[in-house]
Amino acid sequence: MEQFSTKIPLSVIDRDGDILPESAKPADDWVSSGFNVRGTIYLVREGLPGRDAVARTLWHEMLHFGLSRFFTSYVARLASS
Repeated sequence: MEQFSTKIPLSVIDRDGDILPESAKPADDWVSSGFNVRGTIYLVREGLPGRDAVARTLWHEMLHFGLSRFFTSYVARLASS
């Protein structure tokens, strides 16, 4: 089986405050489990209580990652035609 042509940038951090600017942080009573910033998927340990949560969040963030790559290239192709 061939390797994927695109490597998925993934990082695991302790808290969302380690990456997100103050203005983008969720409310004080909310704990993030994962997000995408500038083409990198971040999983947040604090918001992932177990393996099921990790798997669910990873697939969810990979969907966002893939859609953003697809739509970015699709919009670029539309603009150049």
